[in-house]
Amino acid sequence: MRIAVCLITFGMTGAQAAAETLFSEDFQSGTAENWSAGGDGEVGLSTYAGNVSMRLTKSAYAIASFSLTEAEEVVASASFAADDLEKGEACLAEISVDGGKSWYRIAEVGDGRDDAVTMHADTVTLEVPEGASTGFIGLRINANGANDTCWADNIRVVGRKAFQSSATPGERTELTAEFLGGNAPMKGLVNYAAFARAESSTVASNAFSGRLSFAVSPDNAGFEALHDALRYADSADESYKVPPKFDFEFVQVGARLAPAKRGLNQSPDHNWEWVVEPGYIWDEPDDGGFSRAAIPFALQERNANCAHNGVLTFLFKSTGEISRVAYQIAQETCSYFKFNAWGVAAADYAPGDVANAEAIAEALQAEIASRLPTRPIAEIGADHPGLDASQFGSAADVSPENMTLFGVVLDGVHYVGGCGTRAGLYPYCDEMDLPSYSTAKTIVAGLAYMRLALLNPAVRNARIADYVPACAAAGDWEDVTFEHALDMTTGRYDSTKREADEDAMVSHGFFLVPDHASKIDMACTKFPRRTEPGEVWVYHTTDTYALGTAMQAFWRKEHGSEADFFDNVLVRDLFTPLALSPTIAVTKRTYDSAAQPFAGWGLTYLRDDIAKIAQFLARDLGARDGAPLIDRDLIAAGLQRDPNDLGLSAAGPLTRYNNGIWAWNIQGYMGCTEPTFLPFMSGFGGISVVMLPGGAVYYYFSDGVEFRWARAAAELNKVQPFCRK
Repeated sequence: MRIAVCLITFGMTGAQAAAETLFSEDFQSGTAENWSAGGDGEVGLSTYAGNVSMRLTKSAYAIASFSLTEAEEVVASASFAADDLEKGEACLAEISVDGGKSWYRIAEVGDGRDDAVTMHADTVTLEVPEGASTGFIGLRINANGANDTCWADNIRVVGRKAFQSSATPGERTELTAEFLGGNAPMKGLVNYAAFARAESSTVASNAFSGRLSFAVSPDNAGFEALHDALRYADSADESYKVPPKFDFEFVQVGARLAPAKRGLNQSPDHNWEWVVEPGYIWDEPDDGGFSRAAIPFALQERNANCAHNGVLTFLFKSTGEISRVAYQIAQETCSYFKFNAWGVAAADYAPGDVANAEAIAEALQAEIASRLPTRPIAEIGADHPGLDASQFGSAADVSPENMTLFGVVLDGVHYVGGCGTRAGLYPYCDEMDLPSYSTAKTIVAGLAYMRLALLNPAVRNARIADYVPACAAAGDWEDVTFEHALDMTTGRYDSTKREADEDAMVSHGFFLVPDHASKIDMACTKFPRRTEPGEVWVYHTTDTYALGTAMQAFWRKEHGSEADFFDNVLVRDLFTPLALSPTIAVTKRTYDSAAQPFAGWGLTYLRDDIAKIAQFLARDLGARDGAPLIDRDLIAAGLQRDPNDLGLSAAGPLTRYNNGIWAWNIQGYMGCTEPTFLPFMSGFGGISVVMLPGGAVYYYFSDGVEFRWARAAAELNKVQPFCRK
């Protein structure tokens, strides 16, 4: 028997009430009377050096139950030793906190750690669903031989209170009308439920249309640095702790608030730029005739791509009366700078007509209506029997504290998971902003080049030096084509050591200089010519930037000096037909009159955007309603479907790079009879978008520099086989 395991989204907390041990088992009593056992194999107790543990062989399992009492979250831990396991076999400890409906991995030990002695411990933190009363611990061995053995020990479940939630009928304990209308400071994080509708909410009785503005005083800006690799805290300038001035127009669309300007907003602030997403309005009985609003947002670093997600909330009346604004940030996709931020600010609401209000409203309605249908990741096994939901977003691949969100796109359905924060679940996951980082090398540089090749095949022979004067002046670019730059095979480099040149450009300031002239000069001159183009792959964001500059010039040569390849070739010709959000329609650009679009980083997505783009490539091969939107030969080669054009080895023999798309050979992991390269996009810090040969997609956004997704791909192989054995 196999225990079905499904993902429960985790939460991390701040201040909690006293913890209570809900379950504890070390087997030292010499009995296992609380456990039920089964499966193909043996279950019993064994003693080694005076220590008693539970022994399981072959494919046996054992289950025990416990009471959840009043716990709002649990911390579960377990230890395993193992012997004689082979590749793909494992000892597994799992927990359910919803009466056995869904399960989550606590600990896993597999081949390579099976020395029959060492106990390997692990821990997981889970939120308890409202109303749940019974939990279960499951131990199992996934193996096929009688000698395959697991020893389980030191199993413990601790229950504790999470943040106080405001989502209770008729009650609100955080961000009350009294607080928002008063002068008290916001003392720290609250559960994000306080930024969502209470169960007692009703349709808003006030209307919102006009401009919302506020400026946060440093005295009212709370800030807690959690990880500061670039040592921001060492600077005497602490302005990064304060959000920039907020000044945006909104249009009411039913119960939604649509920002008049979506996507990244370039800012004169030297720290941050706003990304503002559609919010919500509603009434609550204790708000004294005011309506309540919540607006999801992200702060992005100026000239960089980290996304720090938050929500702001306030009370208002149609007449223009408004409370203070409260805001909170307790989540990010940023490997080098993690922080919590919170605060309040006096606000101004100027009711009035907003230009193009009708078009803004229609665009939001169309955006929501065109999103892929979503279901919780826990339900993927119900739709596709045999699929184990715990293999997606697994804690064994990505540490839960580093996971932003993840998803699977299968047969046109978007199965979603994640959205945990340090203050409970993010309440507006559909609107959570995600940074592209180098996935833009596929979605901007790659797709723009493939679209240009469909529109004008002459681009396949175009040379960088003919369109980028800075590269022509540098010399040795005359035979480097656009495609060489896309493939990062320009022949110009200092070192073939992995990431050495890229790291050098970080220290050289390429990513920090704000103007186009400086960036393109570095891209053209930094690395000397060492080989013929097309022979050696070296990872260079500078090559992608040079390509973006060349494509801009190529497009303007045909369409005039005001044309823009990002706006025309991508947004108009690709993103609009795919019904992507307005968020992705804005990219980072240089801070000068050139406004050069970044081709290798700088996009912002919603999760529906990345799901649609990946499906467009993996399943539809770049076509829409049967008509190709990009060059079919180029996308086939990028997806490893053209045996005559597979690209060069990149960062080792198991990895390739072709037309802006990575591919990894999963043969060794899965035991395929032949090399099996799976295409994927990759982004700095821990972003992977895997596009499988059958059309399924698996993606995750994280920031712990963890790039593991083989178990998810292997799981999808069950329904869309790609590995021959």
